[in-house]
Amino acid sequence: MDRVRQSDRAEDGVIVLTNHRPEAAINLKGFTLLVAVFLAFKGFVIAYLGLDVYSAAIQKLEYGSLLEQAGAFIMRPDVVSQAVAGQLLPIVR
Repeated sequence: MDRVRQSDRAEDGVIVLTNHRPEAAINLKGFTLLVAVFLAFKGFVIAYLGLDVYSAAIQKLEYGSLLEQAGAFIMRPDVVSQAVAGQLLPIVR
């Protein structure tokens, strides 16, 4: 009975079952921010190294271990990160 919260009891003492769902550890806003920061990081690295050097480094990773292959897959240049790199290019150089 000690584990039952006071809010789960009706005024007459009858226990009322309610569904207490815990909040998600990562919400949509946090996940969106994480993806945006990751794409900005990729864009910065592409702008700093240049697309040719960046692509060559990713290509080397594709022939490495399973972990390196997974990293190469995630770090592949995409349209958004290339657009970010284009915006950052005047700042980096």
